[in-house]
Parts: sequence; structure tokens; C-alpha cells
Amino acid sequence: MRDILFRAWDKDAGGQYFYFSLEDLNYGRVKMTLSTCVVERYTGLKDVKDRDIYEGDIVECFGPREPVVVEWKDGGFGYAGPHDFVWFGHNYNFNWKDGKSENIEILGNIHEHPHLLVKKK
Repeated sequence: MRDILFRAWDKDAGGQYFYFSLEDLNYGRVKMTLSTCVVERYTGLKDVKDRDIYEGDIVECFGPREPVVVEWKDGGFGYAGPHDFVWFGHNYNFNWKDGKSENIEILGNIHEHPHLLVKKK
């Protein structure tokens, strides 16, 4: 069984991430104020460059497309597509192999790189 991992964006700590596991949380090894943090879950997946994909990451899928934000919805991770939610686990186009996709690349995250979501004219 894999570790359940999280990251938290701490607005009061000058805007920085810190990473922790569910075990860290259970044993009191994580000190944070939930009112100033945004907690995001690790998807258990990696991008084309072998980087961990978390909720709140801005990713590009299938080549030159509009960047999208990784979200948790109805029991799975994915992103809001133009017409419907696209789940990573239910879509063979992502070409997952051992939890890594050759068709997804992390561009940034919603806290440090919100400008990546501005539609180009």
C-alpha cells in the first residue's frame, strides 16, 4: 500500500509548500494552522518528467492544449474539461505506465503560477 501524501500551501509562511504524509499527521509531526493553509492531496501519479502530481497543479495534457488544474471530484483525480470532468483513472489516452504518464506535464501550480491559467487571445 502506498503512503497517502499531502502538501500544504501556507499563506502565512510567505507562501510556501510543505509536504507530509497521513502518518505524519496522525502522529502529530505536522504543525500547521488549517485556516492559513490549503491542503492538497497527492494523486499517486507522475508526469512525463517523473514529478509527483498533486491537486492544484497546473498541467498540460496531450500536447499543445490549454493548461488545466488537477482536481479531486467524485472519488477520483482529473480536471474540468470543456464539456465534462475528465478523470485520470478512466481515460486510456493518458497512457499510464507504472503510475507515470507520457501525456501529462506539470507546468506549475495555482498558488505560485496563476498566470498560466489566463486564456491567450
